[in-house]
Amino acid sequence: MSILAKKSEPNNLINTEEKNSNFLEITEYKENLEFEVLESFSDKISDFIGKNDYQKAIEFTEKQLYLLNQAFTAESEKIKIQNTDFHFELPLKRKNKDIIGNINELIINEKVKFRNFFIYLKQELSNCKKFYFIVSFIKYSGIQLLISTLDELEKQGIQGEIITSVYLNITDSKALRKLLSYENIKVKIYNNSSESFHTKAYLFEKEKYHSVIIGSSNISQSALYSAEEWNVKLTDSSFFNIYEKSLNQFEKLWHSNEAIELTEDFIDEYEKYKKSINTQNTFDYRKTKIKQKDEFIPNSMQKRVLEKLKETRENGNKKGLVISATGTGKTYLAAMDIKQFFEIDSDSNNENKLFEINDEKPKISNIKFLFIAHREELLENAINVFSRILKIDKNEFGRIYGGLKEINKSMIFASIQSLRNCYNEFKHNFFDYIIVDEFHHSMSDSYLKTLSYFQSKFLLGLTATPKRMDGKDILSLCDYNVVDEIGIKEALEEDLIVPFHYFGVNDYMINYDNIPYKNGKYNEKVLLENLLLNTRTDYIVEKINKFGFDGDKLSAVAFCQNIEHAFFMKEEFTNKGYKSAVITANTSSNDRAEILEKFKNKKIEILCVVDILNEGIDIPTINLLLFLRPTMSSTIFIQQIGRGLRKAKNKDFVTIIDFIGNHKKDYLLINYFSNEVDNKDTLFTKKEKIINEIKNQFSNIPKSCYVELDRVCQNRIIEKIEKINFSSKNILKDLYLDYKDEIGKSENEILKISDFDTNIELFQELSLKLGSFYNAQLQFENSEILKQNKISLNSEEIEFLAYLEKKLTLVEPFMYLIINYLINNEFITSEIIINEYKNYFNIKNNFEKKYVVNRIFRELVEDKILEQDLNNTDSFKFSKKYNNLFRDKDKNDNNKEINQKLINLDNFQNLTYNFKNRLKDLLYLGLAEFKKNNDLSIFNENILIPYKKYKRVELQILLDSKVPKGSWRAGYANTDKDICLFATIDKTHILQENLKYDNSLFAGDIIQWISQPKTAHTSSVGKMFTKHSELGYDVHIFIRKFAFMDGNKTNPFIYLGKADYYRSSGDKPMRILWKLDEKIPQELIYELYNLD
Repeated sequence: MSILAKKSEPNNLINTEEKNSNFLEITEYKENLEFEVLESFSDKISDFIGKNDYQKAIEFTEKQLYLLNQAFTAESEKIKIQNTDFHFELPLKRKNKDIIGNINELIINEKVKFRNFFIYLKQELSNCKKFYFIVSFIKYSGIQLLISTLDELEKQGIQGEIITSVYLNITDSKALRKLLSYENIKVKIYNNSSESFHTKAYLFEKEKYHSVIIGSSNISQSALYSAEEWNVKLTDSSFFNIYEKSLNQFEKLWHSNEAIELTEDFIDEYEKYKKSINTQNTFDYRKTKIKQKDEFIPNSMQKRVLEKLKETRENGNKKGLVISATGTGKTYLAAMDIKQFFEIDSDSNNENKLFEINDEKPKISNIKFLFIAHREELLENAINVFSRILKIDKNEFGRIYGGLKEINKSMIFASIQSLRNCYNEFKHNFFDYIIVDEFHHSMSDSYLKTLSYFQSKFLLGLTATPKRMDGKDILSLCDYNVVDEIGIKEALEEDLIVPFHYFGVNDYMINYDNIPYKNGKYNEKVLLENLLLNTRTDYIVEKINKFGFDGDKLSAVAFCQNIEHAFFMKEEFTNKGYKSAVITANTSSNDRAEILEKFKNKKIEILCVVDILNEGIDIPTINLLLFLRPTMSSTIFIQQIGRGLRKAKNKDFVTIIDFIGNHKKDYLLINYFSNEVDNKDTLFTKKEKIINEIKNQFSNIPKSCYVELDRVCQNRIIEKIEKINFSSKNILKDLYLDYKDEIGKSENEILKISDFDTNIELFQELSLKLGSFYNAQLQFENSEILKQNKISLNSEEIEFLAYLEKKLTLVEPFMYLIINYLINNEFITSEIIINEYKNYFNIKNNFEKKYVVNRIFRELVEDKILEQDLNNTDSFKFSKKYNNLFRDKDKNDNNKEINQKLINLDNFQNLTYNFKNRLKDLLYLGLAEFKKNNDLSIFNENILIPYKKYKRVELQILLDSKVPKGSWRAGYANTDKDICLFATIDKTHILQENLKYDNSLFAGDIIQWISQPKTAHTSSVGKMFTKHSELGYDVHIFIRKFAFMDGNKTNPFIYLGKADYYRSSGDKPMRILWKLDEKIPQELIYELYNLD
């Protein structure tokens, strides 16, 4: 029996091979199963009761209890009893007071019958052990009616918890004071002034039959007594657990950041606020206190990053990069870390205390930091933020921009354009802390010269865009230390930015097939001829009117192709009655400041730009974004959306209208909206998921965001994804060149291994299909450019790199760490590599699975990469075949610091991309991927990581199988201590019907596995399964959806974790149920068993 059922036929369980478009979720299935089973019994019982034949209803129940006992109790434990021993009765007088009135009922205020919600509420309170209220508002008129009941509960010690709000300031402060007077009642206020709070629910914990009332009544006299209110009372039961679900949600809100404890101070401030002005927004306690103290309280993400910055410095790192979505407060974060850094740094030396408060003003001494940005607007904003956070007067800061050169200050804000002309007037070590905003610009020559000059104690890079658009590796500048990353989805979940409503509409006015396309770009002249059409403007305005925007006044940014297009659109919009303006890179500083000020004040409705607003300028009031050009880069796509996500007063969301033509990169929106966005390579390996998401309009995006693609765009993008086929060399070349263009590589540059940190699967496909990445370069790069870059490897170098490239998605890090160590050292031992492993990944606990390291050494010896030292069997070195690749190289190259490399800028672009450079890039890429994608604490303890993908041959190595590699092909395999069970859900590749085993789930943590046809309970293999625990075996369950992926390449298995024998039936084959240690995540179940 499978746990997956057809929604249209809830009684009909189906085999996993059936394909159906509407599967029940696991939670839905459980409830549907309970409902249908109980309904089938309920129909019969209701028939008896409807005929007043109560005795037959009781006898029917007793008989079912007896049959259940006979069918499901083991023979050895079965009680030999008579039918009459299963006695069931329901006395007319109920001893238990948990249930008052009907079990489930609709409660309304019935004046004629003197029945109302207030009577029910009092009765439920009088018979509960604990109560939980969650209501929008509380009026004193309601609390007054409950005072006697609440007094009695206090005497009895009955505890209560109440969540309410001051939404629209309706709640009475007098009512809050009364509740605060009760020692047995805790009250929290849901403090979110930007959102309404409409919840009304009352939960009562009892001895057995808990109850919950959910409906429309708040706590006021009219709601409790006389108003037209509907409330539903529901009693908890084993098959209807709405109480438990409600309580879980209550506790989630109770412990959320928004719920703050009610205090006397809260009530005092609330009363002052209500008296202060006539027209009021909802009172916000936190904002009031912050305003009073002029303090900034970090949000949850900022607190997390600050802690990680502290940790990274404690671990000895001198540089770090923080990737944080636009609008999440990167500048505030930097200011708070400056404060944290100097306060911590001064603890050991009281003479240099940096933040001393005298008369509420800080005494400043020895605070030396440098803030670098590429736009003056960023610097002005940063000065305001730092002044507020550090409580330092803005005149204390030095400015090196806009004609100023205040180098006599210790706290400097500088534009890179001005700083590059005077940075050497400071000593190398003058600044203790350097911040580089918009860090993705830092690989330009001006940044490199400046940053290589200074030797600060810590350098912090800030960016919302980890990809630099000219293709250079910015991570090298921060020693590849990404401290933390706050993605757009996480920022939305944490309510740090406003949600977006994205509408992708077909730009039918332009046929991009007729526009010449070369080297990743459309012919600018022909493209403009198509963009500069009056009829297209009519279409754009039509869509603006259709979808509208949030708020009363329009504040839109229109992204245009170039300056000519921007001025054309400005004139077009003006002719249509919109107040419009243009800002480009050619706009003077004064004009730009004036235009932006008018735009902020809503005197300009539509601002037409090219790239000037992609980054660097934040105008929170923007409520509409117009994408009027083909967006050819996912980085630019993300930057454009980021312009509208910053929060502002009375701003609920930003509208985005994207005019999507049939251009080469129309699918880029997937990299932003798809749940697979973190992989950046979803078009290749996860086509099925992506297509599903597109069809469902990306319904899984967080919070209140919304994505809608019109049918033409949707079908066109799906068709493009479906056509991707790695078997085609032309497709590979297109993907190679597209990716090169995507990260901003020029025609005169080559793609390097380090460039694939955001698209590792493309690198793997190139290496796999073409034999090596070197071969991909030879076939897809311009031959002249290859000569200029001195791209040339000998056969041993190609072979060595290809060997490691095929193992890039590491299931263990030791192989790469061994190679990395031997680059600079002649010999290595297991003890050395374990220390290297612990140091590289900063692991504190001991590594006990030393057999894995020994096995990796054996593998490398078998593959003739290493050889064993004849005098010391625990010592290994490179084999004779490859030893010369390393011993003949200049060893001094290995110890060069990145800063030294940066100083030699004249040679930077012309460095030969030789074997050693490639190898270092490859080793870093693999180890960084392993660190990023694996829970190292689990690996260190168990080696196998739940929900990670493994090939059978990899498991043979990790579990130290003694049989030949590649011989694990059956549904199970075992070592002397482990049993691995393999299941493939889809059986379409199997021709014999009797071998199409049903590997169904019976619950979220119970899976059925079918043995081989000859296995019986009495056989040695059968006993190994059923008695595995006694025999000392760990059982591991591995599953996959399909046996083969595109191109008949074998799919790996997903590790579900360890399991124990549950029960079994049948012989030859055995049907065995295994109980997993942990339940399978809901999303993984749906992904595996939805066979569309």
